Amino acid sequence: MLLANFFVSCLLLPGPWIAAGAKPPQSVCNSDGPLVVAHLYAGGDHACLLARKAPIKGPNGVDDFRFWDPMSPRSIATLCPEALAHLRNALTALPLPAPSYGVRSRNSVASESDSVEGDTSQHSIYASDRLETAFSSLGCLAATCLTRNHFLTGRDEHGVDLDAARDLQHQLFQQLRPKHLHRLITRLMEGVLEVSRTNYPSVECLRGFMVLAVSDLLNTPRKPTGHLVSNTSSRSDATPSIEAVPTLSEPTDNGPYPVCIAGFPNPGMVLNAYAVALNKLESAPSKIIDRWFGIMQPRYFKKLVMNLNNLIVYILSMQPAAAEQQRKSKEEGIRSSLDLMRRLYRINETTQCPISHVSFYIPEIKEKVNIDSAFVNWLRECESGGMRFFSFCDYPFVFDASTKARMLSIEATLSMRQAMNEAQQNAFLQTVMSPFFGHTVITSSSPFFNITVRRNELLQDTLTHLTAANPSDLRKVLRVKFEGEEAVDEGGVMKEFFLLIMRDLLSPIYGMFRCYPESRMLWFNELTMESDSVFLMVGILCGLAIYNSIIVDLSFPLAMFRKLLGENPGLDDLQELDPIVGRSLQQLLDYEGQDIAETFCLNFSLDIDFFGENRRVDLIPNGSEIMVTHENKNSYVEKYVDYVFNRSCEAPYRAFERGFHQVCAGHALKFFRPMELQALVVGSDVFNWSELRQNTSYQGVYWDHHPVIEWFWEVLLNEFSVEDKKKFLRFLTGCDRIPIVGFSSLKITIQPMNSGDEYLPVAHTCANLLDLPLYSSKEILAQKLSVAIQQTEGFGLV
Repeated sequence: MLLANFFVSCLLLPGPWIAAGAKPPQSVCNSDGPLVVAHLYAGGDHACLLARKAPIKGPNGVDDFRFWDPMSPRSIATLCPEALAHLRNALTALPLPAPSYGVRSRNSVASESDSVEGDTSQHSIYASDRLETAFSSLGCLAATCLTRNHFLTGRDEHGVDLDAARDLQHQLFQQLRPKHLHRLITRLMEGVLEVSRTNYPSVECLRGFMVLAVSDLLNTPRKPTGHLVSNTSSRSDATPSIEAVPTLSEPTDNGPYPVCIAGFPNPGMVLNAYAVALNKLESAPSKIIDRWFGIMQPRYFKKLVMNLNNLIVYILSMQPAAAEQQRKSKEEGIRSSLDLMRRLYRINETTQCPISHVSFYIPEIKEKVNIDSAFVNWLRECESGGMRFFSFCDYPFVFDASTKARMLSIEATLSMRQAMNEAQQNAFLQTVMSPFFGHTVITSSSPFFNITVRRNELLQDTLTHLTAANPSDLRKVLRVKFEGEEAVDEGGVMKEFFLLIMRDLLSPIYGMFRCYPESRMLWFNELTMESDSVFLMVGILCGLAIYNSIIVDLSFPLAMFRKLLGENPGLDDLQELDPIVGRSLQQLLDYEGQDIAETFCLNFSLDIDFFGENRRVDLIPNGSEIMVTHENKNSYVEKYVDYVFNRSCEAPYRAFERGFHQVCAGHALKFFRPMELQALVVGSDVFNWSELRQNTSYQGVYWDHHPVIEWFWEVLLNEFSVEDKKKFLRFLTGCDRIPIVGFSSLKITIQPMNSGDEYLPVAHTCANLLDLPLYSSKEILAQKLSVAIQQTEGFGLV
């Protein structure tokens, strides 16, 4: 018995209790099994609760509403195995069709409805009503499928057995007839989702949203090939009919789709209402829900993201809305889904077991939306600071790397045009005003950023030009000329310039960067003697490369691009840059013994070799006197990582970052993830050479199966080594890496030359054009091509 009063919450009085002089029965207080509340007695300032461990039967039943009692309407209406079994047993006598994973035809729905009309089983009606009641109350859903420690429900524990909740709902929706399923969904919409609140009395109420998070009711097909038309109101208890049904066409579709089976015209109706309900929550409950999403199993998290992804594509695939109200309704549906996806994306970025960021991509956006126009309009709104309209650009996580690269290119083009227009206006004003005010009033400006460099003084000439340039000059189209050479820069000369200047800058001769042997990557040398102006130049060059769509060979770790995007590097980044040290620090973290000080003999300091002299650097004040222990080992690793990536290179990196953002300071850069930005700068070294052939066009007599062309591809694809293939790529395009989107964006053209076997192939790197003579044999072609690809420096007019 539990005794409660005004001052004491609960006091256990162990039984059994017997009359005076009676023989005590055998006690069951220590037997296994859950306590069942038999009766509750309340009165005055005391309350008594009588509980037993043995099952209680009888006409009065029990006062414990937690347990399913088919004869008592007082039990809490929850989705539980007992209720589902009761419904299944009641329907045993009725013809039950096989489980459906799609939408049934109108005839099958009508015939089943007739069968259900004849079902007079009191148990079936009662079980169905109880289950519908469970879905009409968030409180009932919150009491569904609880774990043993659900009483600890709070920020770090939702107390719901998600596996059980998912399986029970899956079984229920397979058992229910379309009429009953339609009524259940209607009760859920009207009783829970459409009347959702911004806050709830208890954190336990929020558990209902977790039960729905794994429900098949959120499943949404990706693309419709038809549409649903209901002959009844979506809020009617009548059985709906289906004129046309959607069929599945995408591999990401993964039914079943109960909303479709029930005959509702909008398959994403429940998911959209669910997203709206979560988005309207106040800050406190929102943070709790976000925390719960962060600790749920990755498979359920990914399924929720996929369904939201599908819903957006489904809405985009619908016929264009004729009425303004319909257009706004579609827009609101997309916006609410994207708002919830943004929350899930941010949660995913901080969780310990994240799903791939690719799961958030929506590639169909490029087909359904004019991205160029949408991005330009979004940029104008950002610049004007006016009232913001709905735009996919507010949700950059849905764009893949190629779309982000396209946006960056658009923004760069707009900036270049603006700089060129300003230069032309200055030139016009100079011409008009000079007769009156002389020639020094306005400085004439070229629409291009022209630099002339000498090959033997490449670094000094480049530094001179960049130091003297105005910020506006850096946003113009870059034109490079090598002194003493005939070539006019249409892109090819600029490609070679970046290849040579980066090779010199990153050379160990200058000591600007330190090379880590195991990873063969570079990082700022803390012992460098170079001035900040040189690092500023490197940053400007990296920005100019992105700005002018040039791939450069930079062996920087991912940590560099994290820092450029405002993120902090971690131990994973150190393991990439310096695998030996990274593994050692990970071993320190994994060590569970208490004798870390004796085993590792570490303190909060580092020994640095300063030109042959050993210097000690403290990671914290008096770090050499503080030993690393089990309690502070995490702090030691954090300080070590911070020293490598921040403290040791603070001045050089700041100069590099300042130069980079002098050129790349637009909005599109913020869309990128660190790995995407890295691939944008340095390109990809993963080659699908057969894709190169698929993206090649021909001119003149050449075509894909011309004999010379067949020889060419046989030599390049089958006989050349990987290194020779890269040399060919550098010979033709000026770079031995490919753009972030692969060969699909690298269009090359092969045209014939009216010359004999003694001539070499000629590459026009500015246009990715190859002049290939009409060779008389494959052997001659192979020999001439091998010689040509060794000539990758120097330009001349052809």
